[in-house]
Amino acid sequence: MATRYDEQNCSAQCVACNMFRAGEQYRFALAIDAKYGDGTADELQFKARQTMKFTRADYEEKISYYKSVVKKLKKEKGIE
Repeated sequence: MATRYDEQNCSAQCVACNMFRAGEQYRFALAIDAKYGDGTADELQFKARQTMKFTRADYEEKISYYKSVVKKLKKEKGIE
């Protein structure tokens, strides 16, 4: 749960890799390290094993943050 909202742990993946090849974690880890720097995949793997309890305020903060990100992206892309 600790990595659920970590933007370094989010990336597009084709259906074949995600569903039929179990996510290809090794290749995904290589891509994460290439994009964010060596050791990032290991840090995310360690973080994923941590227990994290979110409060209502945490969720409200995340909702506000992602609403602003979506609004910014829509403006950049000329959508709506």
